[in-house]
Amino acid sequence: MGVSISIHRLAQLMTDRPRTRQELYDRIRESSRDEVILEEMIRLGFWPNTDGVPNDPATEIRRIGEIQRELQELRTQNTQLHNEAALKKQMLKERMAETRRKRAENQAKREQERLDRSAAWAAQKQTEIVFLGEGVSGGLNHQESNLERLQQNNLPILHNAADLAAALDITVNQLRFLAFNRRASYYLSLRPL
Repeated sequence: MGVSISIHRLAQLMTDRPRTRQELYDRIRESSRDEVILEEMIRLGFWPNTDGVPNDPATEIRRIGEIQRELQELRTQNTQLHNEAALKKQMLKERMAETRRKRAENQAKREQERLDRSAAWAAQKQTEIVFLGEGVSGGLNHQESNLERLQQNNLPILHNAADLAAALDITVNQLRFLAFNRRASYYLSLRPL
């Protein structure tokens, strides 16, 4: 029975150890040489795994390993901060991303403004007539009614093109078609002889 326990312990020790030199080097690189030696001594049973012993070298080795890792991290940060080319490249990358974002935002804003103008123009065309041909459209924006004069002559009170179209029982588009100024020569050229 004593032989089987020692064989079991030996198998456990063999499975926990680094399998290749590269694994061992990686462990040393991640912490420190003394820390790896301490872990191996604890794994092999040469050193207890407790930190309660006064002036325990294991605690000191672990503390040194932690300090070395923090120091390595600070060195890495220092290298990154003093690498001007990398900082400039990072700043340029961030600036380009911000520029692309603003460009897309402005493009979406301009597109929305265009759609709003188009919708407003379509709504205006449904209620107003803004162009009736060359030399005719000059006073179309003047839409003030002389109420007193209209009432004296017993005429209907019409303020805009929509009111006039409603009084004629037609649409604003039909009114625009009827009121549009076309040159007579255009129709003469189309009329058969």
